[in-house]
Amino acid sequence: APVIRFDSLRTILAIAAISNWEIKQMDIKGAYLNGDLEEQIYMQQPEGYTDGSDRVCHLQKSLYGLKQAGRSWYQTLTRSLTELGFERLPVEHCVYLRCRGNHFDIITAWVNDLLLISDELSGIHEMKTSLAANFEVKDLGEPKLLVGMELKRDRKNRSITISQRAYALRVLERFRMTDCKSSSTPMDPNIHLLKKEGTPSDDRGSREFATIIGSLMFLAIVSWLDIAYTTHHLASFTANPGPEHWTAAKRVLRYIAGTLDIKLTYGGGEPWPIEVTGYKDADWGANAND
Repeated sequence: APVIRFDSLRTILAIAAISNWEIKQMDIKGAYLNGDLEEQIYMQQPEGYTDGSDRVCHLQKSLYGLKQAGRSWYQTLTRSLTELGFERLPVEHCVYLRCRGNHFDIITAWVNDLLLISDELSGIHEMKTSLAANFEVKDLGEPKLLVGMELKRDRKNRSITISQRAYALRVLERFRMTDCKSSSTPMDPNIHLLKKEGTPSDDRGSREFATIIGSLMFLAIVSWLDIAYTTHHLASFTANPGPEHWTAAKRVLRYIAGTLDIKLTYGGGEPWPIEVTGYKDADWGANAND
């Protein structure tokens, strides 16, 4: 089941906030049960629901646990939205756009978690009605929590704030860093990490190091964008981390502990034109490993 990329999601939320568009959230109940199967699939009768015979069940619809369940649901959702006049974006397969004269609607999908965006309130009502006619849905209203992101909107100032404070606190607690001394930067610029030669001395340590990197990676791609480079750099040492790599990883956690209340905010300026600026750093010479 494809999911929307976080950079696409942030971009849409930013534009919607600046433009003062309507944003609502909906959940599709039992999403995978709506998928249509292309294959002939049989299953044993579930325990507690047997009729005493040796007969098996012939599945008419998808079921949780099937390998193709996510794909079947995605195809069903795409087909349903296409019938409603939406067009899937060619560069982002979980964003659907529909134009209605001078107005337009957007639907984003994270498996069964949908965001409805429209430049007018009537568009939101129409989308809700259409989705409810095709699926069993739950109206979640204004989005407050979405895929691990805490959202807070200021309609007056045309801004939206993204935070992962609750998730970050769980990460710090998991790795026993709740009471650590905070750091003002995620990485020490005077330390140049090198790969450790030989085989890992402790597989369990490597797995725990990889778990820390995975937790940091989720923060980096969602809202803590300033740890992205450091996290990506540390990920290259996952196979055989040494003491210096552990120290660097814990420094990122200490930086997280010191920036829990800093949030990512979009908007707050003039609504149009919206200017997008990109930055890059191609300093490959600083990589001493290769």
